[in-house]
Amino acid sequence: MQNIFIYAMVLAAVLLLATACGDGESPSEDPGPASSAVAPPPDDDLTAIAAVPDQGALVQVLRDLLVALEAEDGDKALTFFILPKAMTSDEGRETLLGFIEQGEISAAGIERLYKEGRFGFADDLFGERALSWIRRAEVDIAKCYGMVLENAEVGAFWDGQAFKLLRLNNVGRLE
Repeated sequence: MQNIFIYAMVLAAVLLLATACGDGESPSEDPGPASSAVAPPPDDDLTAIAAVPDQGALVQVLRDLLVALEAEDGDKALTFFILPKAMTSDEGRETLLGFIEQGEISAAGIERLYKEGRFGFADDLFGERALSWIRRAEVDIAKCYGMVLENAEVGAFWDGQAFKLLRLNNVGRLE
């Protein structure tokens, strides 16, 4: 009887691994970013979509935003943000196109934030300050997250499939 139990446990573990890996791939842990350079978006798709709101999904949005800003594609950059209701798209586009020069975002800063930053609910990380961005964007506070490291801050809204940025400050100065 004990041998049957052991056999069943081994079989369950093998099935679990086979199902999790799919297509015969071997399981592996995500080692995180391999270098300080920002990896290109998968399949040239600049829309980071994830099943759950986690740190990796938020960092991918930052990486995708940087690609758009480096290409000086203000329209694409706007797709990663929820602008305050009082700001026009033209004002937003102009502001975003200055982010690299102003030190708001950089590849090295994104990777350092990913490796060392804290991720969590925006109100837990930023307190009352988060409430001002959330109110201006008119989004649900329960779906707002952020990352912080030193003076760098990222605030974002989870729309059910992807993050939309509400705030990006000093990430480029983390180098």
